[in-house]
Amino acid sequence: MRSAPARTSYRWRNGRWLPAAAVLLLMALGAGLWTPAPRLAAAAPMSGREIARRIAALNPHDAPGHEHLAKRLYQQKLYPQALQQVDAALKINPHYQDAFLLKRLIQAAQRRQAAATTPSTAPAARPRLLTPADIDAIRLWELTPGELAGPGRVPLEARIRQRQRILKKFWRQIILTNPAYQRRPLSRTDMEHFIRRSNFRRQIYLMLILGNAYYWSKIQISSDPAVLRTYRTAIQPVVLHSCATAGCHRGQAFHGFKLFGAARGPTLRQSYTNFYMLTHYRYRGRGLIDYHNPRLSLVLQYLLPPATAVYHHPGKKGPAPRQFNGARIVQWIDSLRYPPHHYGFHFAWPRPVKKPR
Repeated sequence: MRSAPARTSYRWRNGRWLPAAAVLLLMALGAGLWTPAPRLAAAAPMSGREIARRIAALNPHDAPGHEHLAKRLYQQKLYPQALQQVDAALKINPHYQDAFLLKRLIQAAQRRQAAATTPSTAPAARPRLLTPADIDAIRLWELTPGELAGPGRVPLEARIRQRQRILKKFWRQIILTNPAYQRRPLSRTDMEHFIRRSNFRRQIYLMLILGNAYYWSKIQISSDPAVLRTYRTAIQPVVLHSCATAGCHRGQAFHGFKLFGAARGPTLRQSYTNFYMLTHYRYRGRGLIDYHNPRLSLVLQYLLPPATAVYHHPGKKGPAPRQFNGARIVQWIDSLRYPPHHYGFHFAWPRPVKKPR
């Protein structure tokens, strides 16, 4: 098998204000939202001495540096230290969305850790379906630049709850107080241009990069982002028909990675739950989706013939034989947001499933 070519994808640029343009700068900020990010190998655990060295070397004004260290500490389950670093990032930049969502995950992990040390006779949590609010979060954070830049090319159905009031409040509290917008006076005409209905893509765009959780919660995306449309039409059918056959990865009696909707076709909530589990489940340290090297994703490796696969299915009964387009699966994994995003909610995994990332 040939090695995968070097690749780049895009991510949010946090921790700094984007450069301003003239009155229509509301339209012009799209160029700097995502920046190339090389795919790197998973980071090794840090020792106590290494952690202390990194903390001492941090620039007190480097919000992304604090957030990156907080993420590393969170992965090592060093929650108090991770919380200190993410709070430092938010103190530098209160609108740092990744840091805010990471803080929620750290706090949720602390609550679960505290509950685990308390004796309880409650039964183990059963797998649940994602809620409509969870689906909204996935749709919002899986949008790509192309879906927010310019009208018409990619279908996008969205609304802002209490639109007029929220947009005027966003204009007063965020736009007018942003140093990038204070280089020239903004008029009432500018505000009316910003809040008009035909400008909803830019409104969502600016609320994502300049707003905070209050404004994010007001955005409702009612259509599937491009990556989810491809998943539901081309990827999920292959996975369900290959892996969720009778007795495999389905039914309440199966303890482990489960899939929903194989018998009658998945509903919307079942499809998004399958997507979340597929992109977060790990087996013996490897993900079903390998963001660093898509060709080594277990979801693809388990479908390959044993003679050509690098990793083989661990069960006695592997996936049911089925024709599939391996290049299409690799291309879809390659289009996923990189690095993977924390959506800000907690999913109750069934036991004894491996912990997600």
